Amino acid sequence: MLTLERAKELTEGMITEDHLIIHCTNVMAAMGAMARHFGADEEHWKAVGYLHDYDYEKFPEEHLQHTEQELYAEGVSEEDVRAILSHGYGICTDVKPETEMEKSLFTVDELTGIIEAAARMRPHGITDLNVKSFMKKFKDKRFAAKCNRPPDPSGLRDAGHGHPRRRGNLHRRHAPLCGRDRTSRDGGLKPWPKRHGEPETCCIRCRPCS
Repeated sequence: MLTLERAKELTEGMITEDHLIIHCTNVMAAMGAMARHFGADEEHWKAVGYLHDYDYEKFPEEHLQHTEQELYAEGVSEEDVRAILSHGYGICTDVKPETEMEKSLFTVDELTGIIEAAARMRPHGITDLNVKSFMKKFKDKRFAAKCNRPPDPSGLRDAGHGHPRRRGNLHRRHAPLCGRDRTSRDGGLKPWPKRHGEPETCCIRCRPCS
């Protein structure tokens, strides 16, 4: 089973830019929350979340086309590779999310970007961002416009992944990892620059506002 330590080893050298490390760390935290909700193995789901953008930095225009065979060669299981491929469903792969882990990863990948953008607008980051305020931002398609808000694939809403209460759960679990702080690969927190760019342009893969 993929561990978080192994996921970080695999991304060493593949994911080096701060904004991508932050994104992977945020998705990792959100996947941990989803694992707890579904009674699954938390570290396993976190590891898949951390590894999900394995090839993005080196192949942004060919995302997930340099993942499958590469991760198989590193001993990553078919289950985990399929979950990673499924987060690009309808965008850059045709691997439809089917399992709870796959549907969760598909959901939180873009959602964490909207949470981070909303947190950056507030003087205290995510610490005073409530679910009602977040949902207002989430429904405004002009806010964090580069973050996709795709229709749920078949069965996704039925499984509860699209429910506002689930978004609130992710927002709370996301709290230590975004807002006025950013997380380095070793887990240390570094303050964001004082001056921020327009939050409407923030997305999960944009460079940190400066």
